[in-house]
Amino acid sequence: MSFDESVTSKNIRLENGRLHFISIEQFEKIYQDLDNKEEDYTIEFLLPFYQNGFISLRPKVTKKYEDVFENQLKNRDISILSKTDLSNPSFVTLSEEENDESIADLIDETEEIIGDDTFSCLLNENGEVVVGDLIYKYTDVGLFTVDTENEVELNKYLDSENVSTNLLKPTSYSTAENFISKNGGISNERTSSTRISSFIKVNPLVNYLIPKISKAYTKSQKSEEKYSENPTTQDFTKIVQSISECEPTKGIFGNMFGMNRVCKDKYENKRRVKVKAFNYNYVLVYKTGTKVVHQYKGWTGFWRTEKCDEIALGVDYIQFEYNYNNILNNTLNNINKSNRFLTTSDNLRYDMLYVSGSYNQYYYKMNNYPEIFQDDIVLELFLGNSFLDQQLEMAIHEVNKQLTTDNLNKLFWKTTWDQSNDFLKKFSLEFNAANNNNRTLLAKSLKNQKLLVQKSMFSHGYNLGTKKRTFDVGGEVAINFNPDNNFSISATSGNTLVKPSAMRGKIYGICRNGDKWHGKKFTFK
Repeated sequence: MSFDESVTSKNIRLENGRLHFISIEQFEKIYQDLDNKEEDYTIEFLLPFYQNGFISLRPKVTKKYEDVFENQLKNRDISILSKTDLSNPSFVTLSEEENDESIADLIDETEEIIGDDTFSCLLNENGEVVVGDLIYKYTDVGLFTVDTENEVELNKYLDSENVSTNLLKPTSYSTAENFISKNGGISNERTSSTRISSFIKVNPLVNYLIPKISKAYTKSQKSEEKYSENPTTQDFTKIVQSISECEPTKGIFGNMFGMNRVCKDKYENKRRVKVKAFNYNYVLVYKTGTKVVHQYKGWTGFWRTEKCDEIALGVDYIQFEYNYNNILNNTLNNINKSNRFLTTSDNLRYDMLYVSGSYNQYYYKMNNYPEIFQDDIVLELFLGNSFLDQQLEMAIHEVNKQLTTDNLNKLFWKTTWDQSNDFLKKFSLEFNAANNNNRTLLAKSLKNQKLLVQKSMFSHGYNLGTKKRTFDVGGEVAINFNPDNNFSISATSGNTLVKPSAMRGKIYGICRNGDKWHGKKFTFK
């Protein structure tokens, strides 16, 4: 398998058991390339490092390379573990194979702290990576960075705080609770004594720690996901109704490094379906999306992706809320309000732009939008004085009180969709909402100084092990609030980059083997 010359293992090195990247830009580029490829691609990229002793925190495992990870288990330092740390308290009396499986289960559980599979591969067994001249160490109480020459100081500091240095052995609950309480919020200070920066994220969706955005992310990273055009969500209604709803895992202190909601359906001893919704914030990278994966527990004890007969990922709705009260200020009253209806019908892109009481049709490049908004159909609306607009305004203002997210979804996709279809008919572009499952509505509320994004999505395939949909990094958007540009949203330019202040939704992931469907559905916020 060949690698892009700019994305190659020759550009990184292994030092003291850690991968060393030259810069954040390089790390982002390599991460993005690996994340968009098959799992074997990631393993082959890392294979030279594995052969020289590198051990991933939580590796991607495939049937083709499963023997590689047998050595990963045998070479992992488990001296920190006691018999009570493993799933079977009497593990010391188990066979070597059973011990390995217990350790593999502990490694699997690190997903509660570091949920992203690709990112986990690039961290070593102690949750560390070197970027530039800094060691980034991920723990169950937060992220710590230190200059490479001051590594000893980092270890001393963590020991003094009784913070675990290995994610296989959790910090005690009382210690972690006290530490997070004492260092709550964001601490980003370098003292003369420790020269350590700590980043503690109790609630990562509010007041993000935002480093300088690198050039690697100035363009929208388009997912390679392809959507099946055969089934519709209507075909799966009864199937989804038969799937049990679950309460997704949230981690012991919420999610330290961004939102990571996971549900698992273990339907056989060695098979399971895993459904995820995520908005990761690792400081080095950000990523938002949904995923369903069918897995088999191989002979090493690691779970690996396994193809199933049929797989589907459905997003009933996902909402992203953006606050602009500190950005728009007094420009709000001067904005020229306009509505857009964008479609990708017949491989053509249309822009029905509403200005001064009339609609005009234009050709429009959908890739001018951030990837998070790129779907079959996009409705971009300014909320005005109609009854519907007033309902939406109230919903945005009281989204967690008077109207539930589910009710808001119905309001979007019944009334708003019907209203939009009336306009589309004028251009002979009538759409059936049930057959156009990838839809986005942008509701711009000047009254509440918010932008609310409502998405619906459906993806389906045969003989696959994974379906996923990733959006822009961390759901970030570029906004231009120059009145002449109609409060425009773009992928690459704008006055400022803004992350969502909230993310909530309802999703399902299902897989079929034979005539039986398995999977989970859940609501998250």
